[in-house]
Amino acid sequence: MSAAEWAKMPKMWITRGDLKSHTNQGLFAGGQDQTGDIQAYKTFICIALNANYKSNEHFPKAGSAMISYTDLETMTGASRVVVVRGVAKLQKMGLIDVDKSSNTNTYTLKDYDVEGASWVKLPKRYLLRSNDRTLLADLVTRQRVTLHSLKLYLVLLAFQDGQRKSSLISYDKIEGYTGISRRFIARAISNLVAHDLIHVRKGDVDPSGHTNPPNEYIIRGFGYWKSRDSDEFEHPDNLRS
Repeated sequence: MSAAEWAKMPKMWITRGDLKSHTNQGLFAGGQDQTGDIQAYKTFICIALNANYKSNEHFPKAGSAMISYTDLETMTGASRVVVVRGVAKLQKMGLIDVDKSSNTNTYTLKDYDVEGASWVKLPKRYLLRSNDRTLLADLVTRQRVTLHSLKLYLVLLAFQDGQRKSSLISYDKIEGYTGISRRFIARAISNLVAHDLIHVRKGDVDPSGHTNPPNEYIIRGFGYWKSRDSDEFEHPDNLRS
């Protein structure tokens, strides 16, 4: 797959459980914490979509992108105030460095090109629209289901099978990595399907009732269905973080 079709995104922070630690106290109160996390995740993905794969004359560090607030507003569908809040939250999370020496900020993703770092492919061509928006812009910023949906999307990206480009992961593991209560996971899945970000195939029912196979998820822009065979997948606990 060519570089024009995909982009590289660091995943170590996801697989070490940072999403679970980003559980907000603002979900049922003022909501500013929730909005900040939603925008932070959208912004992180957008920076990755635009980041340089290798160092060059313009960006000495790989994983860097010069993006204006106006462009971030367009790409994420958020207001200027929310964009600023999202950038600040990413800095607080320790996921980006921000260079403000020019009129337009340069953002550098942490752990992008360090020894031993692990990363996933983002479906760049699919996520970017012709009007410079991304599909993420259609996810409503001030809704709890959006926060859950973005966390789930990041986890599904992080645990893709390298060849199939699909993820086989249980509700228990999703809850463990994201901190999303089990009762909210189905709605987050439905929301990602409705916004054309994933396909889902339900786990096969075991006639004996002894096992409950997990769903299989394909990231839109990647992957294809094969016959189900759980042996083709590594369990998330066995994946390199």
